Amino acid sequence: MRNIGIVTRHIENKIISGDPDARSFSVLRLIPAIDKNLYILDEDGNYWRLYNFIEGTKSFDVVENPELAYKGGRAFGLFQYLASDIPLKH
Repeated sequence: MRNIGIVTRHIENKIISGDPDARSFSVLRLIPAIDKNLYILDEDGNYWRLYNFIEGTKSFDVVENPELAYKGGRAFGLFQYLASDIPLKH
């Protein structure tokens, strides 16, 4: 959870700062629980986390055509690029 927080904050800071490579990217943000943790543990031992909703997005379980595969690969590549300069020590 700590790593997810580091990555999402890093990319969000690039978006906020106007980084031209990040202008077309939306990033998920972890929403802290009441106790400020980035997750909750329920009475059955299940972990839960909450993210913001990004309007106009879709998720897919199956890649149905080459265009969708291309778009997914492009988005993943941009994510990797935007995260590539995160300092190794936090």
